[in-house]
Amino acid sequence: MGTRTDQRRYLTELTTALRMRNISGARIGEIVAEVEEYTAESGRDARESFGAPREYARQFESAVGERTGRPWARHWGRGAWTGVLTAAIGGWLLAAGAFAGMRGDELIGLSGWWASGIGAAILLITFSLMPIDAIVDPRRPAAQRHGRKRWLSWAVGAVVVAFILTVILLIGGVMTLFT
Repeated sequence: MGTRTDQRRYLTELTTALRMRNISGARIGEIVAEVEEYTAESGRDARESFGAPREYARQFESAVGERTGRPWARHWGRGAWTGVLTAAIGGWLLAAGAFAGMRGDELIGLSGWWASGIGAAILLITFSLMPIDAIVDPRRPAAQRHGRKRWLSWAVGAVVVAFILTVILLIGGVMTLFT
């Protein structure tokens, strides 16, 4: 049996390969659970037992109507680009607004700090509305491997870090005025 790191890597590669084949999150959870259980019971390495993750994933087909979203290739159409565009606008407003606020300038007719706050709100809304097809472990249905909670926590964390860095830069700017 391979190391635990090899097992994790195999399952990550398998999950990615299954996602690329437009398999639903619930079905991916079942497949991954089957692989985990088999390797735990048999003591064999997943790569030896099932082959390369991409090759193993090829045997699974997405059932018609299984996914709630669009097929993977079309998924990166209008909806994804709208998300990328709004996140870029929000990120720009957050950063440029913070720097404008530190200089006491305005950005797009608003106080720099207001522009920064609007940018943070746009980022939070964009990341919280991203469609996520969570991978659910059938052995523990309440436990999601990946889902909205994880993305939203990263988005909130990024905004908090940006805010803290802005405050540190602001304090540094104020300190230079007094020296």
